[in-house]
Amino acid sequence: KIAAILTICVIAVFSSVGLYGVIEAYSEPRIEKFQLKDDKLKGLERPVTLIQVTDIHYGLFYDKSNLEGLVNRLNSIAGDAVIMTGDVFHTRQTNVESAPEVLAKLIPRKFGNFVVMGNHDFYTGENRSIAAFEASGLTVLRDEWRTFSDGSVFIHLAGLDDPKKNWLLGQQFPNFQDVMEKAPSVDGFRILLSHRPTVFPLASENGFELTLAGHTHGGQFVFPLSNSQKGWSPASVVSAFTHGWYEHGNSRMYLNRGAGLTFIPWRINCAPEIAVFELMPS
Repeated sequence: KIAAILTICVIAVFSSVGLYGVIEAYSEPRIEKFQLKDDKLKGLERPVTLIQVTDIHYGLFYDKSNLEGLVNRLNSIAGDAVIMTGDVFHTRQTNVESAPEVLAKLIPRKFGNFVVMGNHDFYTGENRSIAAFEASGLTVLRDEWRTFSDGSVFIHLAGLDDPKKNWLLGQQFPNFQDVMEKAPSVDGFRILLSHRPTVFPLASENGFELTLAGHTHGGQFVFPLSNSQKGWSPASVVSAFTHGWYEHGNSRMYLNRGAGLTFIPWRINCAPEIAVFELMPS
């Protein structure tokens, strides 16, 4: 009898945790807001707001109605640009042709709406993904830069293609040097958009003030630890970067937990998110 009762209790606990995981996985993305100050932003006449979303994985556990909800959520946020840091689509089986109808509803922004290629966007099919992005009205940044000015400040946005292979680690970025060779000559606040966070050491060494990344989903599970603000994430098994903020010298990186799901439709203490960055005059 005792064994039977214990078995029932264990099943009940796991069922409850599993149900909670599904509920959190499909909860409305949490809006995480941050204010950033830097000496290179001193001449801004007003704050500049960037909105980052990543790892939607449209076509796996994320369908058209989920995408519509995400677009509505993004449209409810005031900002100067929307930035998608890869893995918008999932695989070759994804009906990418159904996405532009929804993504095209993103409201135009002062600086624009941008996307960079993640490994799953390549798995889906390079040409298919790019065609869908362009049909959605998104500007695809492929190892290239866009520069914006506000007041006396220049903001340089660089988009880096995912290295495609070795999805677990991806330490090598063969296109990074090509990006740097195209870097604007005028001084300004440099932002790197990269699907994989492991580019951060390179970004720091090459003078980027801010890197925005995705890829890890925060592990989709974060176990609280008393001696750690971040807690423990399964993503730490394969990456030194799991979620949240990282700093090196004068460079910072924000690793977004993502909006969608992969492997399992489940999140615990790792809610989907939209990150909002307000660049402030220092």
